[in-house]
Parts: sequence; structure tokens; C-alpha cells
Amino acid sequence: MSRDLFCELVAGIETLAVQGSAQRLLAHTRKTGTPRIGAMKGKLVLPEGFDSPLPDTTLDTFEEIQA
Repeated sequence: MSRDLFCELVAGIETLAVQGSAQRLLAHTRKTGTPRIGAMKGKLVLPEGFDSPLPDTTLDTFEEIQA
């Protein structure tokens, strides 16, 4: 198989893959519609100490990585 023919074959396969992905995406969008506002309300829970400062050992690790 010549290189040009192979390149054309690969390009054709990529085109088909992109078109198939787009069609699947459109089909999924039509099925689900737009997301409802507040659909995740009550499903995501943050732990008590979510906004508390990180422990010194964790901060030291970050500083070591940045240095």
C-alpha cells in the first residue's frame, strides 16, 4: 500500500469518526434536552472542614514541589 493511499485511508477514517461522534452528541442532546436548573440540589455535600486551612505537612509538600 502506498503512503498516499494510506494517508487518504486514515483521513477518511478520521472523518467518519468525527461525523459519528457529532451525530451521537446531537442525538444525546435531543434526548436529554437542556439541563434543569438546580438538578443537583441536595446531591452534592461538602464536608464540615472544607474551607479550613490545610495541615502544615500538606502545605510543605506544595512548597517543595514549587521550588
